Amino acid sequence: MITLFLIFKKPGDCFCKNNTMGRRCHLCKPGFFNLTSNNPLGCQVCDCDTAGARNSSNICEGDAHGQCPCKQNVQGLRCDTCNNTYYGLSRQDTHGCRPCLCDYGGSSSPVCNKTDGQCKCLPNIDGRQCDR
Repeated sequence: MITLFLIFKKPGDCFCKNNTMGRRCHLCKPGFFNLTSNNPLGCQVCDCDTAGARNSSNICEGDAHGQCPCKQNVQGLRCDTCNNTYYGLSRQDTHGCRPCLCDYGGSSSPVCNKTDGQCKCLPNIDGRQCDR
């Protein structure tokens, strides 16, 4: 048995490229951005880091930049970098990253390594937070 699906369009409606929508195909579908005529699909796919994006979303803003909606302690177009003074980007963390908590007396900066949280210690000081 063959099933035939017909797409009914109103007069004046356009047949859109895959990643576009709207009567004139002038909008990007959710999850896409940067509508350009030379893109065969119409819009680029959002590439949000689901660990850093709010609600683990891969839906960016539909403008030309495609900014993803970042969690509180996360930054970057894709939400893939911890803010300064934060580290350990994680899907489980509701704010995205944990605070560095570098010891002000033992560290040379409040900014730690964004992956492991190691603070920059002054000479003869030790520990992840430079508190020993």
